[in-house]
Amino acid sequence: FAIQYPDFVSSLIIVNAFPYLEPEDRKKRLEVYDLLSLHDNGKTWADTLLKAMGVANNEVIVRGFYQSLQFINPVHIQRLFAELVDYDQRPFLSNISCSALIIRGENDDFVPEKYVREFERRLKNTTFIEFKNSGHLPYLEQ
Repeated sequence: FAIQYPDFVSSLIIVNAFPYLEPEDRKKRLEVYDLLSLHDNGKTWADTLLKAMGVANNEVIVRGFYQSLQFINPVHIQRLFAELVDYDQRPFLSNISCSALIIRGENDDFVPEKYVREFERRLKNTTFIEFKNSGHLPYLEQ
């Protein structure tokens, strides 16, 4: 949106996102989402994802995540994230001119720091903040 409609965007907030994935990390990410194919109502997927996101010890997030499992469509989630990991945003980032706040939780292993930092390298006007004692969901954890 910020690329196509720059006049409507005055600033961005980017939280634990990745503009691309290297092949090995792409493979690992898809393996996590393949766990949705198991017939355990998403439990293995949820356990794996919560641990990777660095939030497995946050009781409120874990409880909410497990409650949401009854409402998700596993096939849709797999398809959506397969598209996401294949999308390389890097060629477009230099066209974004607004300021960007880039936020990362230090305990997030689901999105390694090098990918979050890629936004910092490619965008023009950035501020990077890393939350200590936080994982993939710093806006819920802090």
